[in-house]
Amino acid sequence: MLAIGDVEASLCKAETVRRHFPHVKLFGRAGNRFHAYRLMDLGAGLIERETFLGFLKLAKNVLKPLGIQAWEAAQTIGRFLTENVEVGTMIKTDGWRGYSQTALSAYRHEAASGQAARHIHRAFGNLKTWLLGTHHGVDPKYLAHYLDEYVFRFNRRSTPMAAFQTLLGLTGARPPLGYRKLIEPVSKG
Repeated sequence: MLAIGDVEASLCKAETVRRHFPHVKLFGRAGNRFHAYRLMDLGAGLIERETFLGFLKLAKNVLKPLGIQAWEAAQTIGRFLTENVEVGTMIKTDGWRGYSQTALSAYRHEAASGQAARHIHRAFGNLKTWLLGTHHGVDPKYLAHYLDEYVFRFNRRSTPMAAFQTLLGLTGARPPLGYRKLIEPVSKG
């Protein structure tokens, strides 16, 4: 199973596996269509979108060929949800029938229409492109700051002047910060 965030690294691993172990079944997650088509060219049997529920769908389908029954896969996915998602949370999916209703029973589940799901995939695709393309990856300890900036930009995407005015207002409301204060280590206590 290929679950590597970097497209080139993922394709490199797939090529290596295909070259040395041609009989191995490849499963993978794809960040975009180009990635999906390249994985198909390399013989990947199952490819899913790089989303949370795409991961669950892929996990379920990878567990089946390993001899794990559908109910066991549903239990595994259920445990994953229990450990990572708060009970009662609204989970929106793209409506794939293979999502385990047993695993989703503790959550509010809504199957989004294709139109809504398309916008969700586009928003996350744009976020990934921005993080990997503009910033060439982000250290996890700074991820929250980059996400804040992305949300700031996303919410003001149709009115660029409003973004500038908001930024100008935020900087004008604070006193200037000297260089020594700017490079001073942040107190942990």
